[in-house]
Amino acid sequence: MKKTTKSPGEYSVVFVKCELDKETKERAKLWDPKYKDTFDGIDRMIADGYKISLAQDKYHDCVGCFATIADASHQNHGQCLTARGPSYLEAMKMMVFKHFQILDSFWGTPVNQDSDRDSWG
Repeated sequence: MKKTTKSPGEYSVVFVKCELDKETKERAKLWDPKYKDTFDGIDRMIADGYKISLAQDKYHDCVGCFATIADASHQNHGQCLTARGPSYLEAMKMMVFKHFQILDSFWGTPVNQDSDRDSWG
């Protein structure tokens, strides 16, 4: 995990390593074609206390989705899960796919598959 520290007085965050290989990305593309599970998953994450942020990533020409949790007693506290996609909806879909399908809601499980890096995942 890569640790990034903010200015003094603010907490630091560890970015979760969850890179997906080509085969897993192909599975993700086919998962939830109507986006029902995506919206249900985002709703569930928010209800569980996660903060979900979306931002245009001009450097990679995509959209980034970021999840953190403020509850200091939560197992994922102090970490940030990221996902990217060509649109806001696809970025959220990748977030839900990573959180529930790949990591099973526990970000401490390293998933860093060998892959050619590209602008989404």
